[in-house]
Amino acid sequence: FQGGPEPVPTFSVADLFACAKKGDTAFFEKHFSGKTVLLGTVLDVEDRKLTSKRFATGVEADRYQPRCQLPVMKGITKSGQLRDTIPGVYIHAAAVNNILRGDALQRPVKLAEYSVTFMLALATGVLALVFSPSLAGLVFGGGVIVWFGFATTIFAEGYVLPLYDPVAAGGLAFAALFGYRISIADKDKRYLRKIFSLYMPPAVVDRMVESERLPKLGGEAREVSIFFSDIVAFTTLSEKLSPEDVVRFLNEYLTEMSNIIEDHNGYIEKYIADAITGVFGAPMDDSDHAINAVLAAMESQKRLTEIQERFQLPDGDVLRARIGVNSGDMLVGNIGSRRRFSYSAMGDAANLGARLEGANKFYATEILVGERTRELCGAHFTFREVDKIRVVGRTTPVTIYQPLGLAGEIDGETQQLLSKFETYLDYYYNRNFTEAALGFEGLAEIDPVSKVFAERARAYAETPPPADWDGVNTLGSK
Repeated sequence: FQGGPEPVPTFSVADLFACAKKGDTAFFEKHFSGKTVLLGTVLDVEDRKLTSKRFATGVEADRYQPRCQLPVMKGITKSGQLRDTIPGVYIHAAAVNNILRGDALQRPVKLAEYSVTFMLALATGVLALVFSPSLAGLVFGGGVIVWFGFATTIFAEGYVLPLYDPVAAGGLAFAALFGYRISIADKDKRYLRKIFSLYMPPAVVDRMVESERLPKLGGEAREVSIFFSDIVAFTTLSEKLSPEDVVRFLNEYLTEMSNIIEDHNGYIEKYIADAITGVFGAPMDDSDHAINAVLAAMESQKRLTEIQERFQLPDGDVLRARIGVNSGDMLVGNIGSRRRFSYSAMGDAANLGARLEGANKFYATEILVGERTRELCGAHFTFREVDKIRVVGRTTPVTIYQPLGLAGEIDGETQQLLSKFETYLDYYYNRNFTEAALGFEGLAEIDPVSKVFAERARAYAETPPPADWDGVNTLGSK
């Protein structure tokens, strides 16, 4: 149908008969010369047909052409009424117009239709095999919308393409090939994920599965942050418990701490009894690896306080842990023998992180971090400089820091303690040991680190260190 809601020109047979009797040949010449004429009924209730023109029909009374002799009868149509049907004669008129104008709908040969359906089904099958279910489903849905739009546009130009067949074929191919992937093709990948995820970080497992290669020996040098955690006096504590109870509370503890590490984009490198080693910044890149490592350390200590009652330790014992965090260049990758290896981080920076965990016992602190970690964290946290130390097995001294909280979130009492401690530490480094001892002694009751420095400053006040003293404290054990 063409011409929008307006139908083909329509005339009254009665009026034309009266016009012919009058002999008005000019009227016929004007309206019928060179035309094809159809005779049919166009009343309200006879020969009504539902067609594709149902949404573009016009008002019935507006379709009549100018009369020659007789006026339009009153009441022959309902004024202003729109109908979704048209008189059947207009279907014949549309067909005649299509033939005369040469614009009838054209349908491709069956082979072309089958080819279009096959190609779209093939494309859908490739989607189902190559992409993830969510992405493939999204692309398939978008493709269906594009196909409907294209087929409709072509139809408006007189070409008929199969509208639903390609969509149905694509949907069947999509479902069948995803079923194949789930039951057969991806079975090995799921097995690998299930097995290796128990021993390797998820990011490494994903990389291995996508590459379809088993892990192999090799590593790379990159800057990461390492996290070491250990339970205080674990041996003494475990002696009071049965083996079953030790396993129970240890599993509970390791699960809680591991969840926190992984929630902060770290991965568990290994467990050694009660000890946890975590790495941040590998295998997946993380520019905030130092910040995330310190956040994980602080969250671990907070969580440990919250779940004490779940451990049901004897004699009112409290489970405490020490954590060391250090950042620097390390060798990370699959390290071990050709028969057995694990994804690990190693190097001087990693060894220092382990020493920082042990250094907590000398200062009665819970978390200590190295210089590079402090530098990478910038102004994200409020740190306290604790000491300059030389750890066992390392000749180069390092300044260690204690995170007190997120920047701007520490309370006034802690801020006051930090300010006083920094003042007395300056006294200490400038060899004003008597003033430093008096200041630290005033803080010793509320701050274990100040107690350590009060004893050390008092000793130096009585027996000064040599002239080349650099303020570095050498730790005698790990």
